[in-house]
Amino acid sequence: MIPSPLPKWLESSCVRGWRHEAELNSTNDFAIQHAATIDTAQLPYLVLADQQTAGRGRGANRWWSAEGALTFSLIIEPEQWRIGTHLWPRLSVAVGGAVAEALRELAPGEDIRLKWPNDVYLNGRKVSGILVETLPSAPNRLVIGIGINVENSFQDAPAEVTGRAISLVDALPEPPGRFETLAAVLRRLDADFQLLTTNPKVLTNRWRQRCFLTGKFISIGDVERTLSGTCLGLEDDASLLIQTEAGPQRCYAGVVTIAE
Repeated sequence: MIPSPLPKWLESSCVRGWRHEAELNSTNDFAIQHAATIDTAQLPYLVLADQQTAGRGRGANRWWSAEGALTFSLIIEPEQWRIGTHLWPRLSVAVGGAVAEALRELAPGEDIRLKWPNDVYLNGRKVSGILVETLPSAPNRLVIGIGINVENSFQDAPAEVTGRAISLVDALPEPPGRFETLAAVLRRLDADFQLLTTNPKVLTNRWRQRCFLTGKFISIGDVERTLSGTCLGLEDDASLLIQTEAGPQRCYAGVVTIAE
């Protein structure tokens, strides 16, 4: 580990153990490798890297992160918030919703949206990605990976990159730093995980209001099928409702493509 200011920023968070590295291939890979050995008293456990060289997204996608990006993973036991396994399928949306809400607090007035199931958009471009993974070695635990473009500027990036990605440092006149952003996200995650079991309607209403896809013509594909139609928004169970030619259809997973 490296000398770190993390303890100051974690004082009011739910995190009980942490590791801060200058560079990792992937914070999720590191967390998965060590998750089964972490004592329960240290959970939630944070793995933070100043830079990721091979961060992973959903499927075969990679999360690219230059210097200044916020990249971290949390090892959690959902039962600590009384989140039963029947609610685990909602966690990707819940994490994305928490990140979106934290960024709205840091950037009031900006258009921040949740792109189902696990991305966050700022002013129409991707600012954050989330990857939630199960652990065969510790089936009662999950690893939540989060990447947020905070201080990594895209001003000199190719046009095809700037057309789809954005960073807080480029979008805001007074952008927050990485650690300020981390602390805000951790606070909101803890609060929203509690709401998931105590008052889920608050969360689902917020997710609907923030949904980036509502009203757009989209295609959703997984290993079994591809559906196309107009997005009608999010359901109470965090599925996406699509108006297809055959009628309304619920989608619980898949890769989303937005028609241009």
